[in-house]
Amino acid sequence: MTRLRSLMVWLMLNAGWAAAQSGNPAPPPLPPPVCDSTLPSFNEVLARVPVEFEIFSSRTASSCYPDELYGSGTVGADELQRLLRRAGYDVRVIVNTAPPKVFPPASGPTWPVSAEVEAIVPQKPGARLKIDVKLRNWTVFNQELSWGLRSLNYILLNERGEVVNWSGDGPRTLLAPPPALCPAFQTCDAPAIYLSLNHFNPALHLEPGRYTLRLRIEGVSFDSGTLAVTLPDQHFGIVP
Repeated sequence: MTRLRSLMVWLMLNAGWAAAQSGNPAPPPLPPPVCDSTLPSFNEVLARVPVEFEIFSSRTASSCYPDELYGSGTVGADELQRLLRRAGYDVRVIVNTAPPKVFPPASGPTWPVSAEVEAIVPQKPGARLKIDVKLRNWTVFNQELSWGLRSLNYILLNERGEVVNWSGDGPRTLLAPPPALCPAFQTCDAPAIYLSLNHFNPALHLEPGRYTLRLRIEGVSFDSGTLAVTLPDQHFGIVP
């Protein structure tokens, strides 16, 4: 026991001597950052302006607030960065200001897996619309479906055929949905899409009227192929 205690003391003394000889003692831990709790949220800043920009995702290097924002809208990135700086945020902004390319025309049911979107009931201005897409497996075999990060894309058009909102090409999520099993001769759910009925800003509601949703599915793979299809247009109304 005495020999073991002597060995432990020797090891501790040598460890201290080695640290002193290196001249590089371990730095003290950094204090936690002091965040300004008086800063308004990003959405509050956007609502006050207001500008057409919807945040899809962000990247955070500090624990106070994101230092990069990704989204879609019609406002330029430089203008949005200036607005955020005036509010106290030094943040880089990436804005997708172009709607998706024109989707190919809609086609009939595809085989061996087809897709359809459920009818949309009338909505209120500014509502958050959930778009439910159903897939049907027409084969006698189970199909495992794998989704990409941006397999579901849409454009929303007003009565004049103008694009007023779109899903955008930015990174809306960091993780793709997990693979899902679609049983033989049955339907299964696609990942839900949520569309805010505004001009990329909760403060800028879409006006009452008739609208058309055009949905495109791409990059979905299954056991015997891939699915790429434009669904038939869905018409719905926004009511006061």
